Amino acid sequence: MRNYESLNDAISDLESRGYTESFEEDQYCLYCQDLRLRITPEEFIVDEVHRFGVSGEGGGRCTLYAISSGERLKGVLVDDSSKAAD
Repeated sequence: MRNYESLNDAISDLESRGYTESFEEDQYCLYCQDLRLRITPEEFIVDEVHRFGVSGEGGGRCTLYAISSGERLKGVLVDDSSKAAD
């Protein structure tokens, strides 16, 4: 697995490797706003997971997931819900 200095470095590298879509969490699935597409957990694979410390107000951590579905759909999900609560 690759190690990255920053979240932006990781996203740039993943984009260069074809992870071009952006996913967000929906109630029981992932949603890609650009494609107006929902995929359920049975329809995708988490290929890579990278964790980063978040600098700035509140600090905390975020997690970057590289996700693929089928042969052609690849994208990323950034989960910053693990931020430290004050």
